[in-house]
Amino acid sequence: MDFLFQQAWIGEVITSLIIVGAFLIVRVFLIRLVKSGPEILTDEQRRWQVRIKNTTWIAILIGLFFVWAPELHTLALSITAFALAVVIATKELLTCLIGGFLRAGTRNLKVGDWLSVEGIAGEIIDVDGIGLRLQEIDLAGKTYQFTGKNHHIPNSKLLTNSFSKLTFMKTFVVHDVQVTLQHVAADPELLMDKFREITEKHFASHREEAILFNEEFERVSGLDLHDADPQFFLATKDFSHIVFTARLLLPTKLAAGLESDIIREFLSLVHRDGHLPLPAPA
Repeated sequence: MDFLFQQAWIGEVITSLIIVGAFLIVRVFLIRLVKSGPEILTDEQRRWQVRIKNTTWIAILIGLFFVWAPELHTLALSITAFALAVVIATKELLTCLIGGFLRAGTRNLKVGDWLSVEGIAGEIIDVDGIGLRLQEIDLAGKTYQFTGKNHHIPNSKLLTNSFSKLTFMKTFVVHDVQVTLQHVAADPELLMDKFREITEKHFASHREEAILFNEEFERVSGLDLHDADPQFFLATKDFSHIVFTARLLLPTKLAAGLESDIIREFLSLVHRDGHLPLPAPA
């Protein structure tokens, strides 16, 4: 009887292997087709890769279900106990799958979006039924460059933790350029004028683009944002430090470089002119 029972399962096993192998071969062919072209994949190409992979696994599961459905029918009496055991043993996995269905249903997150969750910020480069894969971005250092680190975020984290979708920051960012000087015998207003002049000079080539982006974002979001012109602030800190701040709306990829150029030119001017002493009275 055991021999006959084993023989009865051979057909299902062979059919299952054929189904899995066929769909995996098709998946490899389709992914290679999507990758053909430029070496650096676009967001749309990565999205198609995700669709192909997820559709393949769904098709495999459906195929296996139909193959093994008759055998599963014979276990109907023990399904309840088995299901309870599976739920207890795979609670985390089920939470990830539920989170994946909710994410897919709402279409809230997709490949190419910027996301921040549990202190990790990055661009979504892959999505599957279990979670997301992020390419980390340096937000803390305000360089907005990829760090080279990849993080896998389970879908369960998206259900139990708050997260931020950084749609705005992928294209433009509100970036603060700050210069801190020790107390000097100079007119702060004169220093601020020089700081404003240097900042405006470097910002000039991006002003029109920033204005257009600001108007488009206001239209889409329905929010009344501050205009795209630079804002300037003067503050003091402990130990007699003076802080000059320029708040700029800049293309994200250029923000760190522009900040460096402004700081370098301003500090060079202060050093060269001996802290810009007060002008002689008239």
